[in-house]
Order: sequence, then structure tokens, then C-alpha cells
Amino acid sequence: MGINTNFISFASDIDQFIEGLDTVIASAKAQDSRSGFFAAIYRQITLKIKQSLLEGSFDNGFRMNAFAAQLGNRYFAALNAYRQGGVPSKSWQVTFEATTVPEMIIVQHLLLGINAHINLDLGISAAVIAPGNQLPSLERDFNKALQSKFGFALGDLDAALSGNQTKLKQIGEAARQGKLTVELMPLLEQAYSHIIEGTTAYNTSVGRILKQGASSAISIDKAISQAILANQKYINQRKELKGDFIQQRDAETARHEYAIDYAQLKAYIDTYLVGVDREAQILQQANRPELKQLEEDQRHELAAIKHLLEKGEKARLDLIPKRNYVREKAPRKPGIVRRINQVKEALGF
Repeated sequence: MGINTNFISFASDIDQFIEGLDTVIASAKAQDSRSGFFAAIYRQITLKIKQSLLEGSFDNGFRMNAFAAQLGNRYFAALNAYRQGGVPSKSWQVTFEATTVPEMIIVQHLLLGINAHINLDLGISAAVIAPGNQLPSLERDFNKALQSKFGFALGDLDAALSGNQTKLKQIGEAARQGKLTVELMPLLEQAYSHIIEGTTAYNTSVGRILKQGASSAISIDKAISQAILANQKYINQRKELKGDFIQQRDAETARHEYAIDYAQLKAYIDTYLVGVDREAQILQQANRPELKQLEEDQRHELAAIKHLLEKGEKARLDLIPKRNYVREKAPRKPGIVRRINQVKEALGF
């Protein structure tokens, strides 16, 4: 597993420190890293200190807020140095390197982190927050912080040294439990290791069984789904084919009706135009004599004008010939109609 190079920003108060711890824990979860064990218990302890701050349990809440941030920043500084390839203090170096050892149990990781946190960082942070002669003023709140974390304070040690039997009993009981823990922890560790291995084997086997069953069920469901889908697809395609057929049939019927109407209209108009053209041709032929006569009248009039201009008083208009294409008949109009009818009869109309 590679080293996480994400930089954790330093905190100015306890709230920002908790946010930083949340970032460390989220990163550990994302990378399946054991580095989140200590951060998780540290977060729970810090939440208790924050609750004590909110309840006004400390003599100087502002100083304890800064003390919590200072102490937490030493943890962040060591973690950032390790992640960036630097060298943190020895106790933290051992703690962080141990997170890559899969054989270690959770308690071992917690004890390594607590060792560096309490035996190194706690005293240094106290000296930074309350330097020189200010350190004694921090003792009472410092003891409260220890009490909230471990259940005893430095005053208990002084009382025991003074012969206080109650404190001696409490410390003796704590020592007895500690000694018992030292003796039993390897046995408990081995027992828990067997439990974990057995649980892991059981869960692995159950997981494989469930996975196989789920895989088979999924295959069956998939086959059923595909069959249903194929049937629905067939039904839909039949509907689409029917709809397409109806649309094409209606379109063809409309096209055919339009073509018939167009052909009938065209035939009617063509017949009408032919009739008009024939009538016009007949009239054109029937009117040829009169048109010719109009031209002759115009020509004769011009000739007479020229003759008068050239001959003057000696002019004789009777000497200018004039062609008569149209013979005078009365009434004239019926004669034209009769001629038209005669021409039509001759042509077979």
C-alpha cells in the first residue's frame, strides 16, 4: 500500500482539530489503512474534552481549547512528515510504520499511538501553552484532561506518595489490572486471532456460497428478463409494422386519389383548351378576308395620299386600284356566323 501524501492542515481550535481527524479517518477508510484506528479513538477522546469545554468544567476553557489544538497539531505534524517522506519523532515513526503490518491487532496500534501521544507530545504541548512559571497554573486543567482520558490525575500520585491508602488502593488496583493485562494480552491476542481467523474463514465461505447462489439467481433472472424483453419486442414490432402498413396504405390511397383527380382535371382542361384553340383557329380563318381588307384599305389610303401630294389638282383617285376582299352583304354579322358554321361543317366539326 503506497504512502498517503495528503497534507492535513493544522488546527487553531478544537473544532478544526476534530475536522482534521475526520479527514484522516475518511482517508484511512478509503485506502483500507490501519492508520485510522488511533485517529478514531483520539476523535472520541477529543469529543469528550470538547463536551467538558462546553460544560465549563475547566478553570481556563480558552487555554484548554488551545492546548487541545496544540497537542493535536503535533500529531498532524508527525503524520504529515511521514506522509511526505520525512522523518517524524521516533515514537511516531514506529507507530506509523506499524500500520503497514497486517499481523498486528487493533489494540497494539492504539497502544503505539497513545505512547507517542502521552509520553512525548502531551508534556511538550503543556510546556508550549504554559511556559515557565505558567506551567503550574495548567496543572489542574491538565489533571482534568488526564482524568477524562485515563481516569486518574497527577494529584493521585502525590496523594499515594503521601501514604493516602485510598489512592494507594486505586493505583494498586490499576497496577494489578495492568499487570494482568500484560500477562493475559498475548493469550487474548492469540485467542482473538483464532476468532478472527475462524470468523474470516466462515464469512469467506458463506460469502462464496451466497455469491454463487446470487450468481445463479441473477443468471435465471437475466434469462427470464431477456425472454420477456424479446416477447415485448416482438409485440412492439408487430404494432410498429401494423402502424407502418396503415400509414403507407393511407398514403398510397391519398396519392392514388390525387392522381385520379389530377388526371381528370388535366383531361378536362386539355379538352377545353383544344376546343378553345379550335374555335380560335376557325375564327382566325374566317376573319382572314376582313383582316386582309383592313390591310388593303390602309394601303389604298396611303397610296391616295401620296397621289394627291404628287399630282395636286390633276390627281385622279379613280386611277388608284383598290382590292375588295370582302363583298358587302347585309346583315354582315349573320353572314360571318354562317361562314364559320360552313367552315366547321366542311372540316367535320
